[in-house]
Amino acid sequence: MMNYFKENLTLDENGIYRKETKADVTKLIEKFYKTKPFPNYKKNENKSSILKVGDSNFVAKKIKEKFRFDKKILEVGSGTCQLSNYLAIGTNNKIFALDTTIESLKLGKKFSDENLIKNITFVKADLFDDLFIHNTFDLVWCSGVLHHTKDPYGGFKN
Repeated sequence: MMNYFKENLTLDENGIYRKETKADVTKLIEKFYKTKPFPNYKKNENKSSILKVGDSNFVAKKIKEKFRFDKKILEVGSGTCQLSNYLAIGTNNKIFALDTTIESLKLGKKFSDENLIKNITFVKADLFDDLFIHNTFDLVWCSGVLHHTKDPYGGFKN
């Protein structure tokens, strides 16, 4: 895989790249979502059900139609990576799911592994970590994240 990172990250036993954070606000968010990963997967969910949910979201569906082939997409605050999985299914895009909570990322990775979705890279890091080589992505999706930070405007700029 081509290197998209500015620095070497640790690849853990789950296949998730990690950059540990020291930010107090981030640690509070991690603690909350550690016990309540959101959104969680239902027992019978698969590619088909994720596609159905994604296609019912007007914005997600339009983005998937527009960014269909050979794009690089970063989802910041991916949670359990349902959107990342949706954007990856049936495309050759390179999807990066970034979240600060390892438990959420593990759920997303488990789903992608069980459903043979191979074009997602999972990254445990903070929004404020300057991890990626600039101008890597064709699209950065960040929804429901900035209000969880110590500096929403700084997070937006990054």
